[in-house]
Amino acid sequence: MLGEDPALLAAFLDESRESCDGLEAQIVGFAQAEDLVAAVQAVFRPIHTFKGNAPFFGLHEGKRLAHAMETVLDHLRNRRLSLTAEITAALLAALDGLRALISRVQAGGPEVEDPAAHEALIARLEAIRPEPEQLSWDPVYSELAALEMLSCIDAAGREHIERLRRLLAERGSALAKPAARRQPQLPGVEELRRRLAQPLASPLPPSEAEDIVARLRALRAQLGGAEAARLDEALETCAAFLPTIGFDELLRQHVLERLPASAAASEATAPRAPQTDRTERGTDRVSRGTDSERLARTMRVSEAAVDAFLAHVGDLLVVGDQLEHLQRRLALGGDPQLARDLARTVMAFDGLSTALQRSIMAIRRVAARQLLQKVPRLVRDIAAASGKEIAAVVEGETAEVDKSRLELLDGPLTHLVRNAADHGIEPPEARRAAGKPAQGTVTVCAACEEEWFVLTVSDDGRGIDPERVRRKAVEKGLVAADRRLSEQECIELLFLPGFSTAERVTEVSGRGIGMDVVRRAVTEAGGDIQVETALGRGTTWRLRVPQQATTQIMTAYLMAESEQVYGVPISEVGESFAADGQTGGVVLRHGRTLPVVALAELLGLPPLVAGARRTLAVVHHGGRDLAVSFAAALGVRRVVLRPMPGIDDRRYQGAALLGDGRLALMLNLAQLLGSGLTAAERLGGRMYVGR
Repeated sequence: MLGEDPALLAAFLDESRESCDGLEAQIVGFAQAEDLVAAVQAVFRPIHTFKGNAPFFGLHEGKRLAHAMETVLDHLRNRRLSLTAEITAALLAALDGLRALISRVQAGGPEVEDPAAHEALIARLEAIRPEPEQLSWDPVYSELAALEMLSCIDAAGREHIERLRRLLAERGSALAKPAARRQPQLPGVEELRRRLAQPLASPLPPSEAEDIVARLRALRAQLGGAEAARLDEALETCAAFLPTIGFDELLRQHVLERLPASAAASEATAPRAPQTDRTERGTDRVSRGTDSERLARTMRVSEAAVDAFLAHVGDLLVVGDQLEHLQRRLALGGDPQLARDLARTVMAFDGLSTALQRSIMAIRRVAARQLLQKVPRLVRDIAAASGKEIAAVVEGETAEVDKSRLELLDGPLTHLVRNAADHGIEPPEARRAAGKPAQGTVTVCAACEEEWFVLTVSDDGRGIDPERVRRKAVEKGLVAADRRLSEQECIELLFLPGFSTAERVTEVSGRGIGMDVVRRAVTEAGGDIQVETALGRGTTWRLRVPQQATTQIMTAYLMAESEQVYGVPISEVGESFAADGQTGGVVLRHGRTLPVVALAELLGLPPLVAGARRTLAVVHHGGRDLAVSFAAALGVRRVVLRPMPGIDDRRYQGAALLGDGRLALMLNLAQLLGSGLTAAERLGGRMYVGR
C-alpha cells in the first residue's frame, strides 16, 4: 500500500501543503477575477488532485473535506452558483481546515482533532447549493433558452449568449437551461451509470475497462461546454490509471461523478462552448505536459542535505584560502616557478569552488511568492472584521531569495500588513470626508537589490502622527511629559516593547506587541528597517536583510584592531580611506559630513594610542552612512561563517577561519552600532521620517 511508505506519504503531504499555500490568494481573488470560470478551475485542480490521492494514504476525512470543497467549486465553474462573500469565506475556512489536517498528519497526529468542528465545516460547504432555476417567464431567461435551442450560432450569437449568462449571474440566477428538460436522454448515459453503480472489490478486466473508455469517448463526441470538460477530465484520469493501477474502485467513483445528468441532452445539440473554454482546456493539457517534463527533471531534496553539502563547500573554500597563503609564502622565499604553478592551481580551485557554491545556493533560493501569497487573505479578513474597503496589491512575487530569508520575514510581514490595514487605512466615511476613494490600498513589494532582499509594506491611509505617538508614550509612562522629542524620536517610540497607539483591543491589534518583534528579527539578521510617513497620505515600511543566510559563505571586508581580525559583509561597506588619529567626532567625505565611531570603543577594547594612524570604513546603517575607525584594513576575502558555540554575544554573527590560521570575528553592525551610538545618533541612524 502507498500509505505504508513513509517517504511517499511525506512527499505527498509536502506537495499538498505547498499546493494549499498557493490557493489562499487565488480564492480571495475570485471577486476581482475577469474570468471567474478560469480562476475557479485553477483552484479546483489541486483540490481534486488531493481528493483523488488522499485515500491511498488513508486520509479519508481529508478526502471528505476536499470533496465538499470540490463540489462548491464545481458549482461555481459551471455557473450553477453566483459568487458571494459567504461562499468565499466558506472556501477559505475549508482551506484552513485542510491545511491544519495536513499539518497534524505531518506531525504524527490524527487527521481530525475536533470531530464536531470538522463535521460543521463539511456541513457548511454542503449547505451551499445551486439556487432555484429562474422562472421561464423571465424574458432574459427565455431568450437565453431559445438561443441555446439553436443548432448553428455564429460568433456574435455566442457573445450574446455569454452576455445573457453574465446578466443572469449578476441577478442571482443559476443559469439552468430549460432545454435540458425538453430534449431526450443522451444515448448510453444510463447504461454506463448502471455498469458503474456497484463498488469494485478488484480492478475490472482490461477488455471491460477498454469498453467503458470507448463508450466515454463516444459520449464525449456528443457533448460540449462544461459537461464535455468533465468527461475530458475522466478520460485523462483513465489514461493515467489504466496502464498501471487499472480500473479500480477509486477510478469508478471518479468516472461516475463526471457522467452528465441523465436528462442533460441539451448539451448534445447545444452549440460548442466559446473559444475561451476550449482554450482553457487546451492550456490545461499543455501545462500538464510541461509539468510532467519538469517533474521528470526535478526531485525533492531535504533542506538538511542541502545545508550539509553547503557546509562541505565551505570547507573547500577554507582549504583554498590555505593554499593561497602557502602560495604567497612560497613566492617570497622559495621556487618562483613552483609558486607560479601553484598560483594557477589555486585560481582554478577557486573558480570551481565558487561555481559549486553558486550552484548549491541556487537550490536554497525560492520565489518570494511563498511569503507574499498570504497578504490578500490577511487584508481581506481585516477589512471584513472592521467594515473597511481595502484592496491588496502584491508585487515582486517572482523575486528569488534564500529560503531562510522568507522564514525570517514571515512574522514581520504579518505584523506590518495587519497594522497597515487595521491602523493605517481609515473607514470609508473618513476617507470620503478627506477627499479620498472609499477603498484604501495596502501594497506589499519584494525586490532584490545587490546583496539585499528588500520588503516594502505601504498604505495610503492616515499616516503616523508623531505628536499622537508622543502623547501615548507619556500616558504609558515611557517618556516624561516635559521631554521634547523630534519627529524621528517620536517614530522610534513605536519600536518600544509593549507600545501601541490602538484605541481599543481587537482580534487584530492593540495588545502592544509586534513592532519591537519586527525590529529585533530584522536587526539580528544583519538588516535594518526604515519608515516614511506623511499625515493624510500614508506610511511605508522598508525592511532590508541580506539575501543570503549570514551563517554560510560570504564576501567580507577584514580589518585589524588590537591584534584581532574583524570582518563585516562587503555589501555593508561603501569605501575605506586613511585618516591620521581619527577615532571619533565627524569627518568630511565627498562633500558629506559623516559621524565617526571607533571600533575599539564599541567592542570595549583597550584605549587607543593617541595620534596613531587609523583607517576609516564607510558603512551603511539604518538608511544612512557612518564611518567606523580601526587600526588597519586587511582587504576583501571570501570567508565561511561558523557559529561560536558557548558565546552568546549578539555583536558577532560568528567566526571565520582564515588561510593563515587566524580567526576573524564577523561583526553584526546593526546590533553593534545600535548599542554603541548615542541616543540621538541611534534615532537618526535607524529611522527617518519623510514629509
